[in-house]
Amino acid sequence: MTVVARLHPGATPAEAQTQMNAIASRLEQEYPDFDGHWGVNVVPLRQQISGDLRPALLVLFGAVGLVLLIACANVSSLLLARAASREREMAIRTAMGASRWRIARQLLIESLLLALIGGGIGVSASNALLAASPRNLLDLRAVTMDLPVLAFALAATLLAGLLFGFLPSYISAHAGISETLKEGGRGSSSANRRAFARHAFVVAQLGLALVLLTGSGLLIRSFVRLVGVDPGFDPGHLLTFKVALPRSKYGTDQLCMAFFRQLLARINTVPGVRFASMESFPPLTGLGAATGVHLLSQPPLALSDLPVANVGVVGPDYFAAMNIPLRAGRLFNAEELAEEKHVTIINQIFADKYLHGVNPLGQKAAIYMKSLAENEIQPSEIIGVVGDVHQMGLDTAPEPTVYWPHPELVMSGMTILVRTSNDPLAIVSQARSELQHIDPELPMAGVATMDQLVADSLSRSRFTMLLLGIFAVVAVVLASVGLYGLIAYSVTQRTQELGIRIALGAQRRDVLRLVLGQGTRLTLLGVALGVLAALAFSRLLSTLLFGVSATDPLTFAGVAALLALVALMACFIPARRATRVDPIVALRYE
Repeated sequence: MTVVARLHPGATPAEAQTQMNAIASRLEQEYPDFDGHWGVNVVPLRQQISGDLRPALLVLFGAVGLVLLIACANVSSLLLARAASREREMAIRTAMGASRWRIARQLLIESLLLALIGGGIGVSASNALLAASPRNLLDLRAVTMDLPVLAFALAATLLAGLLFGFLPSYISAHAGISETLKEGGRGSSSANRRAFARHAFVVAQLGLALVLLTGSGLLIRSFVRLVGVDPGFDPGHLLTFKVALPRSKYGTDQLCMAFFRQLLARINTVPGVRFASMESFPPLTGLGAATGVHLLSQPPLALSDLPVANVGVVGPDYFAAMNIPLRAGRLFNAEELAEEKHVTIINQIFADKYLHGVNPLGQKAAIYMKSLAENEIQPSEIIGVVGDVHQMGLDTAPEPTVYWPHPELVMSGMTILVRTSNDPLAIVSQARSELQHIDPELPMAGVATMDQLVADSLSRSRFTMLLLGIFAVVAVVLASVGLYGLIAYSVTQRTQELGIRIALGAQRRDVLRLVLGQGTRLTLLGVALGVLAALAFSRLLSTLLFGVSATDPLTFAGVAALLALVALMACFIPARRATRVDPIVALRYE
């Protein structure tokens, strides 16, 4: 049974754990034959439901915020450029009596209108992102656009409109009237402020884009490392499904053992089946059991100080079906798989950790898993050592494990493992027929291939990497567009200057170098600031990484070079256009 309890106001899970430990101790004394050596683990329900998803969701929320800031800086830069063309209009409005607040209010309303249109499109398109969430990880398709979500979206939209609209409206409202009404106001203080602001926005966009690109690069490298981990078994051509026997019909150990023995024998006769076996807790499903192990060759220890090992109850041909290698000794024989002989098999981690420097074969171990009093537990002989398996996940190190044959600890619920020579899903109907032939009332539950279970165990890492990668690509595109727009606008503003330079003998490569130099300086400054910000941001990703340091120099260097290359390509297009300026046309410009 799983117990759910509500804590008193102000009580903590740690306090509840202390009280439950005391209750468990009293129950052990009251029911020594049944409740011996079992404990209680108190876990907050929110943690039980969402697990370690919170760090990933917070990182993704931060990534969304950075993309929004980049978009705001981009739009603000465009509004600054547009304000330059409306400078004389605003100066005339001011000369006719319009106050600075009225001009700023008009421009802010225009910005908020743009934000509301964009926010509406974003809300309507958000269902596509919700549908892309992995079902086994966090089924976001059940999330609906209720009032709190719409209120949050509206608040974020209005905040974005104020963010990208404030500075253009402020600069336009504070422009000088007299100097603006002169010859286009070229070289005015407001024009200089706008140019500085546009440069600052581009540098900020590049820096924020580098932060997201670095996070995405770290997650991609981490995912590649994770995919390359050897799970310790061969997941290919392996079908799994669960069978749970009701105690009302299979109330004794002998009935349970006879049922599973008959089921495996019938499945083995199905064409295409190489091995049919079973296990209590298959790997990569998030399930398992652990208990204390008393090694008789070592001094007696208190129960709380005993070595702890995972426990697996297995059937015939289990290690062959899973393709888990034998390191030493032997596997279970037919007699040991048919009746209790007090034998066990350990994995290599168990031997290295608890029997270091000692030959594990022949050692006796008392395993506290059965419902027996301590003086009734029969020690089991270690007859073999097998390879290590990643039980809880590929990102979790293998743990010490003890394998028992089914007669040693009879369980009524087991997972059937079928190794096939072709597509494992092709034999599902035949396996179901064999199950129905024995007991028509029993269902097959959790039918899946082991490849699917491996993919499901990677779903969180894959989903986080995919979303952060999408955000990074969007950020790089926005930053590149912003830099391109700045350089293109600068070339347009300097058309006469460039025409004069060419007329005086400047070569095309000189003009190209001049324009690219401006973009290069902004790019290098943005990349430098982005690297510093990424060093701080990447530490938040440390809990999501596997086999990669949060400050991995190769990733930092790679993404910095990539962003610089993309930014310089964005600069090259307007720079090349500048080299084609006709001096005669340029001198007549405006």
